[in-house]
Amino acid sequence: MTYETITTESQGRVGILRLNRPEKLNAWTPTMIAEAVACLNAWAQDPAIGAIVLTGEGRAFSAGADFVEQFQGPGAAGGSQGDIAPGRRQGDIASNWIAAVHATKPIVVAFNGVAVGMGLTFTLPCAIRLASTAARMSMRFVRVGLLPKVASTTLLPHIVGTGWANEMSLTGRFVSAQEALEMGLVNRIYPPEELLPAAIALATEIAEGPTRVVMLAKQQLQANVNAPWESAVASEGAATAEARTGPDHEEAIAAFAEKREPRFNQ
Repeated sequence: MTYETITTESQGRVGILRLNRPEKLNAWTPTMIAEAVACLNAWAQDPAIGAIVLTGEGRAFSAGADFVEQFQGPGAAGGSQGDIAPGRRQGDIASNWIAAVHATKPIVVAFNGVAVGMGLTFTLPCAIRLASTAARMSMRFVRVGLLPKVASTTLLPHIVGTGWANEMSLTGRFVSAQEALEMGLVNRIYPPEELLPAAIALATEIAEGPTRVVMLAKQQLQANVNAPWESAVASEGAATAEARTGPDHEEAIAAFAEKREPRFNQ
């Protein structure tokens, strides 16, 4: 499929999605969001893809929402969606994105440069975040008179803790890649030239596992983030029972008995 604002490719069982508006620092537009959602939905159904890398083209990951497009483009006042309240429209966009991220294969984010506002919050539902040493992140919303979006008021405190979430959200200041690593916003940082290969290697490691079971584990981690431990235990038990009915568990047992590496996704 041909896209206007993103590019896609695959390496082995890893799908690579690049935000591709480098002249605008990959600022999000409604078209970009729709194309990214369509891509994730397609890969969710593609058995050849076991994991995904999300990164940006050029020197930025994403500078956030494209204000010109948001407030002057189609769908702004008088546009094709001018009768829809902006908050409701943005809520629908956020819900569609989160639903697509949750339904698709695990996503490894590779912050190749700045990630600002929505450029950061859109990555919070993803499984893993890595960063270049040159990357910087900011919850910039308060600096433009807006509030955090994309469920980030729930997701960010869960990832970095309430103290860091408050500092980032209430000041809007930039944090360095090193600070992001120390607070747990990213798992690892790399020199710029090593970032994408490292992200692809990690995604490949995930993709080489039993995709059906990986997805069950991912769904449990998503569903039980704030669940009481009793319901988490029950949900995990049901998912484990489902995992045991598939060929991957049987292959793992056979491989153990035969003293070899398991061959999943056959």
